[in-house]
Amino acid sequence: SPEVTTGGNALKYYSSVRLDIRRKEVIKGKAGEDDTGVRCKVKVAKNKVAPPYKIAEFDMMFGRGVSRDGCMLDAGEQVGTIERKGAYYYFNGEKLGQGREKTLSFLDENPEMKATIETDVRARLAEKMGLLNGTIAPKATEAEDDDEEFFDDDEDVIAEAR
Repeated sequence: SPEVTTGGNALKYYSSVRLDIRRKEVIKGKAGEDDTGVRCKVKVAKNKVAPPYKIAEFDMMFGRGVSRDGCMLDAGEQVGTIERKGAYYYFNGEKLGQGREKTLSFLDENPEMKATIETDVRARLAEKMGLLNGTIAPKATEAEDDDEEFFDDDEDVIAEAR
């Protein structure tokens, strides 16, 4: 069955950004308690201001919002700061916990370890994007060079008209 967006056909053309938010899994609380949150998968269906079709996954905790520690854990795993073997998470050979929830609770109990992991993750992400070693530098494109020549010609024409 094809999905229908709310707002009818006008939404396809009028909106600037449209997000498709799906619940991937429920984050369970302790035994006998309510659920604590959901793991969401968000896909950018339409974007007029940036590249569309990007996908993000994050934890939304009820009453607290997006889980910062969960995002840090995911990013650390992607850049190689945090190692995952089966259900266990490791940082520099030290076991953080078995399972995602127990690892996050361990990081809550150990703020100095969490700060160390966060600085390492941020440094590796910055290095990956080229911000630390200065490889990103604005370059003049051919179009900008052509514009400069075009504007120089305008000044000559204005001077001749006087």
